[in-house]
Amino acid sequence: MTQALRQAAVIAANQLVRFAADWRGALILFLIPLAFNLVLGVSLRQAFSPDFRPDRPYRVAVAIPSGLAGAPVLERALQEAEDDGWIAVQAAVTPEAAVEGVRRRQAEAAVVVPPGFPEDPLQVVAEPGTVAGSVVESVMREAAALLTATATGNGRPVPVDLAVRPAPLPGAPVAASGGGDAAPGAVGAMAYYAAGMAVMMIYFATREGTQGYLRDRMTGVYLRVRAGGTSPAAYLGGTFAGSVAVGLVFMALMTLTTRLLFAVQWGHLGGWAVLTVASVLAAAGVNSLLLAFVRSPEVKEVVTTALAQVLGFFGGSMMPLFVFPDVLARVSRWVPNRWMLDGYLELMAGAGPAAVLDDAARLAAVGAALLAVGWILDRVAARLAGEA
Repeated sequence: MTQALRQAAVIAANQLVRFAADWRGALILFLIPLAFNLVLGVSLRQAFSPDFRPDRPYRVAVAIPSGLAGAPVLERALQEAEDDGWIAVQAAVTPEAAVEGVRRRQAEAAVVVPPGFPEDPLQVVAEPGTVAGSVVESVMREAAALLTATATGNGRPVPVDLAVRPAPLPGAPVAASGGGDAAPGAVGAMAYYAAGMAVMMIYFATREGTQGYLRDRMTGVYLRVRAGGTSPAAYLGGTFAGSVAVGLVFMALMTLTTRLLFAVQWGHLGGWAVLTVASVLAAAGVNSLLLAFVRSPEVKEVVTTALAQVLGFFGGSMMPLFVFPDVLARVSRWVPNRWMLDGYLELMAGAGPAAVLDDAARLAAVGAALLAVGWILDRVAARLAGEA
């Protein structure tokens, strides 16, 4: 056991040395996220400002029957959103006229209140996946929550049609506007993209170890080392440890570099350390799983690049989470990048280590599970190829 651990440590150290020796590749690995951080951070700085508003308010056709119970609450919510510069309310005579306004592109969304409201569901009509639809839906959810707590007095949630989530129960926190997900908060564009780019590029950093593993198999180094008494478990374990080591070095340097260049505050050091270790484990686990399906380093490089970009998109690395349409926001909650990004944003906003423990636990569990599955499938693939 001790000898196997020693062999794995040597292989891991070798992976780290290879990464450092290929200084051009390592330099590109850092320059790409820093360049994106600078470009996106500067160009989208205004979008992260509390004063951000769209170039023009979203037009919302509203049909509310006169004398309807709860109408004042709905009208007040719409008026507040209008005063805030998000929407411009267009009164419609009938629900059909409001919907027709959307169909004719005279409005980006419509709010239809049926005569039987609140027993009958409130309807928000908008193009699926648009920011305007998400904004209006969020405003209506807030109004529904307020109605639940005050206007109707029956203690029942007010149904909202076109809803992708149940209406908030009394006492539940009201979703932030702008997509019903993570609000910009105190984290600016530079900080957001520092974390966003780092969690996307972490897959490239942890790819280095598995790339070396595949190259060793192709060049015969793997078999020569095996012939010296190194077990497959020690070799793959050392490869995984090497990937984790490179990932940790990458995250540490990215944190320091963005701190120095862009004055990004990454928050509590202990929380950062816990979350970073878990994030690196998850990313290394993904690369380990890919080993079972891709046996060529060239092909794996392409696959990892594509996968990292897909995960980065759905995880919020490219487009801010707070402008995600609700459907996309729900999908992103299942993506490890989202857990990483949520954790770092919480730390940047001033949260302590306890705030990231759940995300860290999930990431570590995913990393361990993927490593185990990758190990099993790698052994199966090796046996099918006639290896011992």
